[in-house]
Amino acid sequence: MKLEYLNSAQAAVLRSWWQALQPQAESHGKTGPFAMLGRADRAKLRRCAEPEAVVMQPAFQRLVFLLDQEEVRKEHSRFAGDYLAYAVVAGILSHVKTDAGDGKSFAESMGTPFENNGNKGKAPLSELRFQRLQTCANEVDFYRQAIRSVKLLRGNADVASTADDLLAWVRECRRGHATQQPRDSLKFRWANDYYRQALQLTATAK
Repeated sequence: MKLEYLNSAQAAVLRSWWQALQPQAESHGKTGPFAMLGRADRAKLRRCAEPEAVVMQPAFQRLVFLLDQEEVRKEHSRFAGDYLAYAVVAGILSHVKTDAGDGKSFAESMGTPFENNGNKGKAPLSELRFQRLQTCANEVDFYRQAIRSVKLLRGNADVASTADDLLAWVRECRRGHATQQPRDSLKFRWANDYYRQALQLTATAK
């Protein structure tokens, strides 16, 4: 998946921040701008029930400070200084346990069936849950539904592409759909990504 709202430097910063929060990182000699972070910071982020609470966390402040550095964000300035948008991303990513690194969009991951002893099972998110996520009316509702979705993914998602998708959702939610063709919307892309994966299960099962 090609990133639209993050450049490669910002994606690298997000991955470095996410890695610093993981328990296994504490057994290695951490260096870099996030060396002081750890699983205690991750626990605090996970307890945040809404993006506004994430903004108050030191781990988030360290992240957004670096993301907003001019040499990092470069031409990607659509979310410069937008703490709430970044808080949506940070809070949800704190629930990711494994960086899949597969480049799949958030919706693709939701629709890709788990394998059990070589056999494909059901998609992680049911169609009903996916539709609920698609119809969230505000950032707080979306934040909570997205966290549930990550948990249903067993915490496995591509950190960079998921972050980019979350920013895309925030932007589209704020702009509305008045000036947007349906085929150009994130909802259309997500539906296409989700059902392309989930319906493969139906075709295989026949």
